[in-house]
Amino acid sequence: MSDRVAILGLGQMGGVFARAFLATDREIAPILRSTEPAVARERLLRAAELLVAVGEADLEAALESLPEQVRGRVGLLQNELLPPD
Repeated sequence: MSDRVAILGLGQMGGVFARAFLATDREIAPILRSTEPAVARERLLRAAELLVAVGEADLEAALESLPEQVRGRVGLLQNELLPPD
């Protein structure tokens, strides 16, 4: 493991945090919808930390898709959560 940060979702907020991590010399491992599942899993497992920055509609599926091994290294970034969440 390294000082790599995997970011699940690089929309507006994920992008802001990615730039902030880069400014502190952290390596970013982006995980996008288009990222192949095997590549995404490898990025997750090799990251020291994981930032989940997906939209509200994708949150539940994103959290459920995380491997058990990374669940202790997850930070959740959400703004304007819908009332049921």
